[in-house]
Amino acid sequence: MRSTMFMLLAPVMLLIAVLFHFIPRMRKRNLYFAVTVSEEFRQSEEGQSIARTFRTFVWAGTILALAASWTALGRGWVVAANLAPDVQIVVILIAWVIAWRRTRSHAVPPAGVRSAEIVQASGGPTWGLLALILPPFGPVAAAVFLWLNYSELPAHWGRYTGPIRPGHVDHFIDKSPLVVFATPAIAAAVLLLCLVIGLGIRYASRRGSSGERAGWAPKFRRLNLMMLTGIMWAVSLMTSVLSLAPLLSPGTIQALLPVFVVALLATLVGFGVPLIRMSMERTGGSDATPDECWKGGAIYYNPSDSALMVEKRSGIGYTLNFGNRIAWVILAFVLLAPIFVIAVASGLK
Repeated sequence: MRSTMFMLLAPVMLLIAVLFHFIPRMRKRNLYFAVTVSEEFRQSEEGQSIARTFRTFVWAGTILALAASWTALGRGWVVAANLAPDVQIVVILIAWVIAWRRTRSHAVPPAGVRSAEIVQASGGPTWGLLALILPPFGPVAAAVFLWLNYSELPAHWGRYTGPIRPGHVDHFIDKSPLVVFATPAIAAAVLLLCLVIGLGIRYASRRGSSGERAGWAPKFRRLNLMMLTGIMWAVSLMTSVLSLAPLLSPGTIQALLPVFVVALLATLVGFGVPLIRMSMERTGGSDATPDECWKGGAIYYNPSDSALMVEKRSGIGYTLNFGNRIAWVILAFVLLAPIFVIAVASGLK
């Protein structure tokens, strides 16, 4: 049990460490740890020192998290072991803030910064929009099916907790609305959030790039949307099957789950690698966001910017403009949706 769970947790933490190790190289334009710097700063002694310190923190936090996970599992503290990756993330966040603060003292005025420009375009072909909208309906359809057939469902609802043997019933628990509907409801909430983010990237993200980025930004946005759509489809199909798992044979589950996992990994690698490469390209021009609006180098807050989504200044993907009120609605949804789902499901008879 100890080695099995550790073999599941360790690769995730190592992958996170590797990704953050290369963060200093994911330096779009003249950005370094989300700060606009001169062309020469990255290769200067101070710039290299900042990167070395950041990477030291990343790997120290990873080793600490791995040791904590192994020790907790040895003592049978499964919950504590599952929380070990949080230790890693906290250390990495501290390292990021330290690097950002050190880099700020070497900031230079960005060239070509201008106000937001949100182009009301189609955002892409119609099939792309349809592909983005459909995934949340997977777990919703599963939930509707379970609701219509609730009285005919088995009294004992299988709970699948065997990570190495998908579909193996470790134990049974009594049927209840919370148990039956929790998986499709939470999956639908997560996918709905992904849909809102996808629509934000498609229709409400900044188009105000200048210089070489005028051609770079649309490609970056398109790849992000394609990766998000692929992830949503994989998650939708996987959670829909898991919602109906007790009604399916173990052989069916064992055959389908690996397919979904491979599809998810293929999507992450297929689109993630090109996005990482793009994030390392040295394009000219500005992303049109002022340095002072990036709090901690990661949180964008600019009430005068009408854009809901902006490109992250380090790494891949987009982030919310918390100066936009809609961003706070999305954040509230993230925090309250799981509580609402559990409360409603608990109250069903």
